Amino acid sequence: MHTGNGVRLVKEATKRVNEKDPMAYSTLAWLYESGMFIAQDINHAISLHKEFLALDVELPKSSVTAAHEELAKLYKIQQNWLAVSDHAQYVFDNTTFEFNKKYAAQLIKIAQDKLVEEGHSKH
Repeated sequence: MHTGNGVRLVKEATKRVNEKDPMAYSTLAWLYESGMFIAQDINHAISLHKEFLALDVELPKSSVTAAHEELAKLYKIQQNWLAVSDHAQYVFDNTTFEFNKKYAAQLIKIAQDKLVEEGHSKH
């Protein structure tokens, strides 16, 4: 039965993440990032993407790159510029899509500028 409030989706995604189903991580992370059907929790979204990357399974390169892009975006929200730069650099180096490469380059530039503003040397 469809409840319309996302309870089943959150429950199922959580169950699948607990079972280490790689496909469930991005869904649950998106739910926490967006606050859709669940309280927004950027830190939990970040931890889910990091758990996904640490899974002891062979992951498609496109999924790994997408997780790094999501991490770069989430760390930008938190203004963690070193992490933004690191994850965006991964995307820049590994994506096959020009749009993603351009977006990653923009994130790297923003992060480097912010780090300089904060008195850090360029990464």
